[in-house]
Amino acid sequence: MTRFMRLRAQLVPYLATADVLTHQQGMPLIEPVYYRYPEVKEAYQFKNEYFFGSEMLVVPITAPSDDTTGLASAEGYMPAGTWTDLFTHQQYTGPAVVKFYRNKFQYPVLVRSGGIVPLADDAMAAIDDLPEAMTVTLFPGKQHAYVLHEQTAAGEARTKFSWDPVAGTFGMTVTDPNHIIPEKRTYQLQIVGVKTTMKPFSGRFDQRLTLDLEAEDQQAIKLQHIFAILQHAKVAFDLKKQLWQSVNDMPASRAALTVASLAPATLSDALLEILLND
Repeated sequence: MTRFMRLRAQLVPYLATADVLTHQQGMPLIEPVYYRYPEVKEAYQFKNEYFFGSEMLVVPITAPSDDTTGLASAEGYMPAGTWTDLFTHQQYTGPAVVKFYRNKFQYPVLVRSGGIVPLADDAMAAIDDLPEAMTVTLFPGKQHAYVLHEQTAAGEARTKFSWDPVAGTFGMTVTDPNHIIPEKRTYQLQIVGVKTTMKPFSGRFDQRLTLDLEAEDQQAIKLQHIFAILQHAKVAFDLKKQLWQSVNDMPASRAALTVASLAPATLSDALLEILLND
């Protein structure tokens, strides 16, 4: 609960931006999937699923955790394109219906390809003050732009973040006629799925950064998630060892057959979510 309350505080810039769009353009913070995909049959089948602002898709978990895996699950629809889990950084390719398994520290929150999510660094700071330090999380993929709206009694500022995958550039354009952005505002650019680290930069001036991206090993990330699931699963050690060897030594399709034939249903489903989605 503490982690998610802090995350909620960090998300205030994202939430406040969504509120401005609701007021100015009638765009709700929370939208059912069929609002954006009215012609897709699956968009109507998962009634709890929703878009959360412009960048995120959430699949709520409302069922208890399973005794064998310690994980809870929910099924949801992913529209076409690449989606990345905000917490695990697992990648998924839509259109697809996926059953998501998560522990109590995680939740199926998927970010669109090219998505940009601004976060306040200090979750304990006064909510009425604009944050001095922020992290901009970039999920590189398709070309995309996101406009951060900030308001005080003195006026409104807009900061447009843009990602161009062809040029490999991340840009920032600041419109702040009333000078409400804190003088010492800094941004830390966090790029999901790559090894690249960036130095903090000023948040008061236009920026254009050329990024040299070195992708992380997605297979290694998958194996980390699988190991964690097997480590906590309440099954025999010999079975854990056999399943672990299968996912390490076999192609994903063959490993999936082994997992499906040997593991209990809930453990099998949890492992297949990772093995068969990328």
